[in-house]
Amino acid sequence: MYEDLDFNILDVVYLLGIQTIGKRRGGTQDCVCPFCGSKTGSFAVSVYNHSGKVVNLYRCLRTSCDAKGNMVQLYMRVKGIDNFRQAVKEISMAMHGDYHPVPYDNPLDIGSVEKHCACLNDDALDMVYRKMYSYLRLSARDKADLIRRGLKEDELSDFRTIPAQKEDRRRICRCLMREGVNLKGIPGFYKNQYGSWDINFYQGNDGYLCPEYSADGKMYGFQIRLANPTPDKKYVSFTSSGKANGSSGGARATYLWGDNKETVIITEGILKASVIYHLLHKNFSVVGIPGINQKNCLDQVLAALKDRGVKKIFQAYDMDRCESTICKRDYKPDKCMLCSCGVHDYMCRECSEKVRKKDGLGKSWLYLQNQAISSGFLFKRLLWGLNKDRIWDGIYKGFDDYLCAITSLENDQYKSIADVEKYLLS
Repeated sequence: MYEDLDFNILDVVYLLGIQTIGKRRGGTQDCVCPFCGSKTGSFAVSVYNHSGKVVNLYRCLRTSCDAKGNMVQLYMRVKGIDNFRQAVKEISMAMHGDYHPVPYDNPLDIGSVEKHCACLNDDALDMVYRKMYSYLRLSARDKADLIRRGLKEDELSDFRTIPAQKEDRRRICRCLMREGVNLKGIPGFYKNQYGSWDINFYQGNDGYLCPEYSADGKMYGFQIRLANPTPDKKYVSFTSSGKANGSSGGARATYLWGDNKETVIITEGILKASVIYHLLHKNFSVVGIPGINQKNCLDQVLAALKDRGVKKIFQAYDMDRCESTICKRDYKPDKCMLCSCGVHDYMCRECSEKVRKKDGLGKSWLYLQNQAISSGFLFKRLLWGLNKDRIWDGIYKGFDDYLCAITSLENDQYKSIADVEKYLLS
């Protein structure tokens, strides 16, 4: 009966505004009975039964009510409709804005479900992600954050806000399926507990999508800039690894080709790369890697740049590699509380955590330098905000922060964008 319908009884419950009670138990959800008003949990809807068969039934166990039936009958009774086909059409129109039935996936057979699907090729990813983007928008909150970073309104088309409501995620999947899109093997998409395709957007990764472009310009992945970042976690990858029929594209860089394709700036972070690219007016090519410790990704980047005739590489990693290691009890509260430095003499000692961090960053800095030089590239390092002792002043950590500042500040201490571009051409 339901093989040609892409909604289930929980969709009907949502559309009718029936109040749910407590958490779902497998495929069953308790609700306030829309007929007798019972709030005791006597009314329940079930997408599938204990054997995994799709049933989409409802029933009120209250003797005086004993309402029961299937999901379409539930809609018909609440709405006062006596035509089954009309009810199906109204539900579909409410869900999609038009009636286009697509196959409904059966609930997952836990014994046979694929825990991981091989990632599809870049052409397939590009097609699906660009279609997905057509259903997403950029919120005022995220727009303001991007403009704060130095981007202009006409430079924001690459970014999209993650939808907050799960109904929006499911709607996007249905729309993509109506267009004939195959979601299997697309990182970020997976099958939920009801066997329907879903997108791995949730409260913990709320934020906006920053696209990753292949060397050939294909949109083949994303980093998510979190709306509520922590000092240790500001970005996460868009992936569905570990979920049913989920997939992962692995750590991937973004390639942004400017007018000068022989000189490339390599920076850490997908969003940083995009900001740098625009602040330099697309005059120079920029590559963003998902993290400076992603050595395999970096090796792939250098090979791709070599194939495309790149001659010079500028390293533009964050400047915390050059920060002072003197203990100021300002590293991290939990670490500083356990530090052996005394309250009165801490200014005379080095912070062991800062030293450890600096050594680790130094190895990553040198890895790019050594690999680039051994591959035959001319290599230079971009540094800013250093005092006479070569210690970073702690003001502008990223190259994107530095470029954003010098576009709006009139300060002899810092160079202008024109000075930076002149140096890149030297």
